[in-house]
Amino acid sequence: MIRRIAAISFIFLCTTIAWMILGSTISSRTNSSNEQLQGHVASTWGTVQEQSPAAACYKKTEISAVTEEDHGRTLIRNDKVERMIGLPLDFSRINVNLQLDHRQKGLLWYSTYSVDFKGEYRFRNDTAETQVVEFYLPFPAEHAVYDGLVMEVDGHALPTGTSGKGASVAARIESGQSAVLRVAYRSQGLDSWRYKLGDGIAQVHDFVLTMTTNFKEIDFADDTLSPTAKEKQTAQSN
Repeated sequence: MIRRIAAISFIFLCTTIAWMILGSTISSRTNSSNEQLQGHVASTWGTVQEQSPAAACYKKTEISAVTEEDHGRTLIRNDKVERMIGLPLDFSRINVNLQLDHRQKGLLWYSTYSVDFKGEYRFRNDTAETQVVEFYLPFPAEHAVYDGLVMEVDGHALPTGTSGKGASVAARIESGQSAVLRVAYRSQGLDSWRYKLGDGIAQVHDFVLTMTTNFKEIDFADDTLSPTAKEKQTAQSN
């Protein structure tokens, strides 16, 4: 009887060790392949996206005193220095449509999504002069495709300049007047999408973000502003 119990215990112990070795091997191979496959998914579909607010700045030229030492003598000369000064943002109206569409690569599934982003930002020229203002929209990711990119100021489409980090347009704003920048694009991303209000301590005025998704689980990231309201609405079909 004792020999039989010992044999069964030995077989159980060997089986347990074998399953542990098999599990660790599968986990190691999965993690190794995930690092490679995730890079391939990102190259064809997109990466994590983090959208920041649009900005509006005007250029100001100032005279700055520069001190130099020349053979024991102190020389002071005046140089022209150009600075970019931001205009205050009065309100933000953001509409985001996220559609989760899982993609399979090898034996693994990845959380890929398409995003339809629309935003309206109103900036105010609080200076005493008419300013030529550059409106800038940072892209949420450098390695992504932005289809149907739109940038309008007060309903007028303007020539748009783009770079790897964002897009910009320029328009004149009279002293004391406001201008509304409308932006829109469609893109694709991986794992997560966030709206970043600012770096460090940031002020937010009259901010509204409306998000439509085809999934229920929405997390609010750390160090972000909690929503004033959260309400589930079900789309009605005709």
